[in-house]
Amino acid sequence: MLCCALDDHACMKKQQEAHPTDDEAQEPLRAPDWYVGNSNTFARLPQWDNTQFDLCVVGVPYDISGDGTRSATVAVRAASKRIQPWHRGFQQSLQSRGLKVVDANDLLINPFDVRAAAREIQSGVESVLKMGRGCVILGGDHGVIYGTLKAAKERYGKFALVHLDAHLDSHGTPLRWAVAHKLFDPRHSIQVGIRGTTASEREDAIAAELGLELLPMSDVADFGTKGVVDRILKRLQRRDGTFMDAFVVLSMNALDPAYAPGVALPEVGGFTSREMQAILQGLQGSTTVLSAAIVGAATDTDPTKVTAMTVATLTNDFLHLMAKGGTGLQPPPLPAPEMSFRKEDL
Repeated sequence: MLCCALDDHACMKKQQEAHPTDDEAQEPLRAPDWYVGNSNTFARLPQWDNTQFDLCVVGVPYDISGDGTRSATVAVRAASKRIQPWHRGFQQSLQSRGLKVVDANDLLINPFDVRAAAREIQSGVESVLKMGRGCVILGGDHGVIYGTLKAAKERYGKFALVHLDAHLDSHGTPLRWAVAHKLFDPRHSIQVGIRGTTASEREDAIAAELGLELLPMSDVADFGTKGVVDRILKRLQRRDGTFMDAFVVLSMNALDPAYAPGVALPEVGGFTSREMQAILQGLQGSTTVLSAAIVGAATDTDPTKVTAMTVATLTNDFLHLMAKGGTGLQPPPLPAPEMSFRKEDL
């Protein structure tokens, strides 16, 4: 600071006014409200305290294939620490909307017994969903899908499936069993981004037999992201113009390996990360996304940590999409709190 005072005493006084001592200083700088220190939760969200919530993130670290996807939940949470509350694409902050958003940590799943694991995934996801409106489930591989869809069926009833993947996963897989057990409505469900080679043309025919609409990546390239959103919404639309509620399953190999190299079964020619974000943002305000699952990320095989960062970003996008609701039905209400009465109260 330059001083133009006529004497040293006046100059010293000006300096003290410009640079107050610690005692005279105003309130010290403080971290923003979203920053809560060295938290290990997703995006520094509060840890779930077993009470009711609006939205949550829950990890299902299970990979029957042994492809390393079970470790993705830890890497994704570490990559999510940079995420801040305000989302430009959805023009909202979950906290400022008054929503309680929490991290329900990881489920404990038996890695050796497939049947036991399926039961544990179902009961674990059910125990979380019964206390809130919706969750983003972090896999894990596709083995988590069957139990997750059973839990969603128990919580929500009827809904459609939006499946974003490079592979059909509809022949002898959890998705085929989910159709057989009527866990979702295939008449309004769609598989998007399918590409790569198959054993025969029979593979595509199986998806049609199950009643699922197929939107291969070759068509996606012609339509663009807006066209993809229109096709998804057309499939979800009822005759009265409203939309079916949706459960979204995103396999990370739906993205091109250039944008998510650490996946279990990579296929070239996929979505860019920006295109995937544009699709999710395009669904806001139309259909109600009840919950979502992100599977297939083998983050340990990606030393750049780009895959973990991409999964964390898309998880945050899903939370904001779920918060938007839709025009068809209102977001599912919070479950009624469990009440206990004493005889003398009756």
